[in-house]
Amino acid sequence: TGTFWDQADLDPGPSVEEFFTEQSASDVFVVKLGQCPFTESSISVSACSSYTSPSGLYTWTESGTYADAIPNAGCGDSIITIALTLFEPDTSVLLNGAVLTAQATDAGYQYQWLDCNASYAPLSGETGQSFTATASGSYAVEISDGVCRDTSSCEEIVLSSLWETAGPREKLRLYPNPVMDVLYLDLSMQKKLNTLEVYDATGRLWMSEKISGTEDRYSLSVEALPAGLYLLVGRNAQGMAVSGRFVKLGRE
Repeated sequence: TGTFWDQADLDPGPSVEEFFTEQSASDVFVVKLGQCPFTESSISVSACSSYTSPSGLYTWTESGTYADAIPNAGCGDSIITIALTLFEPDTSVLLNGAVLTAQATDAGYQYQWLDCNASYAPLSGETGQSFTATASGSYAVEISDGVCRDTSSCEEIVLSSLWETAGPREKLRLYPNPVMDVLYLDLSMQKKLNTLEVYDATGRLWMSEKISGTEDRYSLSVEALPAGLYLLVGRNAQGMAVSGRFVKLGRE
């Protein structure tokens, strides 16, 4: 810097460091800087719930394409285009009677069902896409791709009193289970039954059939039932009951 007037060459060659204004009023020192070119690059990034940009200035919480700048190896900026993919599975859950089904269907997803009423404790062995509740409660599913994880909201299931008290009386042998069309009952040890009833998890009666009570095996058509979990109750003439649970599969 300095004071000068009249004419002065403010664009000297790269080797010029000092020159004088006319009448030598004062020295002028000029630093001739070269151009600072910027560079461009692009990256693809996968992250869990958020990602902080390379400059540290931004944090993004949605998948998308973003831009950031950091100093490059020279004196300019490096402009980075970032294709960001966050772990954003569908955390919705379909409730059908006592059956909960996670709607996230990526082939790489892993599932763990949780008991919301027990501080989200994992339910032992319940690692499938669907979960069948055997007791009233509140349940959620944790979805993971092996690195990131997300959890659904809790779903409340209230089973009918018929279901809650059926456990000690579950003596009917049913097969195949799950079933698509025809359910077979082994009645070799239940000769005195004369009525069969099919209930869903809410206690709704779907079917009722009279039987002779003399068969060793009985076939029951369940093709018309919606997909879900059901309770089959067999009663004798005195009203005493035994039961068994089965899963009705839906058609693709």
